[in-house]
Amino acid sequence: MSNESQSENVGASSPVRRTEDFLRALLRSQLLDREFVRAFFLKMDPDLRSFPNQVAEAFIRAGHLTRFQSGKLLQGISKGLKLGHFAILSPVARGGTATVYLAMNLDLGQLVAVKVLPPNHAKEPRRLARFLREMNLSRLAGGHTNIPQVHESGLIENIHYIAMEFVSGRSLHKLVQDSGTLSSEQAAFIGLEVALALHHVHLQGMVHRDVKPANIVISSKGQVRLIDFGLAMQNNEPAGDESVVGGLGFIVGTMDYIAPEQTIDPSKVDGRADIYGLGCVLYYALTGKPPFQGGTNVERMRRHRYEEPESLAKLRPDLPAGFLGLIKAIMDKDPSQRIFSAGLLAADLKLWTPGSHVFETVKGNLESEDVNRLKMYQPEEISDLEKQLLADDTGSEPKSDTFAIMHDPTEVESAIRDCIDSGSSSGESPARLFLDRGQSSGSSTVFRRESSIRPNARQYPAALPFVLMVVATALLVIVLWLVYKRL
Repeated sequence: MSNESQSENVGASSPVRRTEDFLRALLRSQLLDREFVRAFFLKMDPDLRSFPNQVAEAFIRAGHLTRFQSGKLLQGISKGLKLGHFAILSPVARGGTATVYLAMNLDLGQLVAVKVLPPNHAKEPRRLARFLREMNLSRLAGGHTNIPQVHESGLIENIHYIAMEFVSGRSLHKLVQDSGTLSSEQAAFIGLEVALALHHVHLQGMVHRDVKPANIVISSKGQVRLIDFGLAMQNNEPAGDESVVGGLGFIVGTMDYIAPEQTIDPSKVDGRADIYGLGCVLYYALTGKPPFQGGTNVERMRRHRYEEPESLAKLRPDLPAGFLGLIKAIMDKDPSQRIFSAGLLAADLKLWTPGSHVFETVKGNLESEDVNRLKMYQPEEISDLEKQLLADDTGSEPKSDTFAIMHDPTEVESAIRDCIDSGSSSGESPARLFLDRGQSSGSSTVFRRESSIRPNARQYPAALPFVLMVVATALLVIVLWLVYKRL
C-alpha cells in the first residue's frame, strides 16, 4: 500500500508465471480466506486454471478482487493490500505528502476512504507533524452533512492513517472540465452547500484556507461535500511553529483561489478568507477558469491583491446581474467589505436556488424564493434598503456596511439565525437584514463599524500612501537643494 512497503516488495518479487505463485501471493495478502480461495478455484473451468491472468480475471468478475489488487498480486506483491481491518481496493488520490485509498472496512462491510502517510514520509518530523495536525483538525471539523465524516484515525502496523466517509462522485473541477460551465442555479446550489459547511467549520474555531474546485465533491446523489483539511488552521493555535508547515502564520493555499490577506499577513486570517475563496470557486464554476489565470505564484498573489478579474457580466451576460454582483461582493479585496458570516452567505445564496432539480438528481425540496426581491447586489440599481443603510441620520454621509464582532459569539449567532429566518419568510437578503439590525441596536450594539464605503467607490492599491510619501520626500529634497544653491 505505502510507497516504501511496495518498493521493498518489488525488490524481492517478480511477475508471477504460474497459477500457484498467484494463489500464494493472494493468501499472503490475507485478502481472502484460504478455504474460500480453494473452493472458488476448484469451481473454475479446468482449462483456465493453468493461466494466472485468467484466474485473476475470474476473481475480478466474481467481485472478490479489484483490478488494482489483482494487478499487484500478478506482480508478486502481496504486502500493502490490507491495513489492519481495512482491505485496500484502489488508490483514488495522491498528494505530495499522503495517499488516499478506497478501502473496505472488513468489520463493518463499509466502503471508506483511507488517507495514509507512507512510512518513509513519517520519518520526516515536519511531514509527520503536519499529518497528525490534519488528523486532529479533520476530527474537529466533522459532524456536518456537507463534510465527510472521520470514522477513525490512528496508527496501524506502524502506518498513520485517517479513515473517512467515502464520497462517490466528481470534484467540481472535473465536473466543469467534463461537462462545461454551470448555470446560476447550479453554481448557487454548490455555493450554498459549501457555505453551510464553512459556517460549521468557522463555528468550530477553524479556517479551511484551501477552498477550491478540487476540494469540492458532488456525489452521484447530488450532494455537495467540502473535503481536505490538510491546510486548515485553528484560530487559537500558536503562531510561527517552524516544525509544522501549515500552522498559523504560514502562507498556504492554492494561488488561483487564495485571499489577498492570506498572502499579506497570514497570522490574522479568519473565515472571510474562505468566503473569498468560495467566490473564486463560483467564478470558476461559471466561466471554466480561475479569476487570474497563468503566471507565477508571486504574480497571481499580486493580482489577487490589486487587480480585478475579467467581468463576470461580460463573460456570462446570460446570468442574473444580481447573482453576479453577489459573487463580486464576496470577492472584495478588503476582507472588511465582505459578508463576514458564511451562514449569512448561505442564506443569500439560497435565494438564487429556487429549483430542486439541480444536478439531474433531486436534493430535497428547496424553498422557492422570489429572487426579484433581492436588490442588494444589483450593480446598476440601489434599492430603498441600500439607501437607508448607506445614509446616516442626516442623509449626507455614507456609513459603513461592514461590522466586526465585539461581544459574545453566541449573541451574534442568535442574531444571524433571526435574520436568516426573517429573510426566508420575506424573501429579503439575510445579510442586509443583519446589517440593519447592527445599525439600529443603539447602546447595546453588538457590532462595530470599521470603515466607510460608497457605492462604486474607486479602490486604490494598498501601497498608494507609501508612494505619495516617497514623492513628497523627493519634492522636499529638491526644494532644499534649490534654496541651498541660491544661498
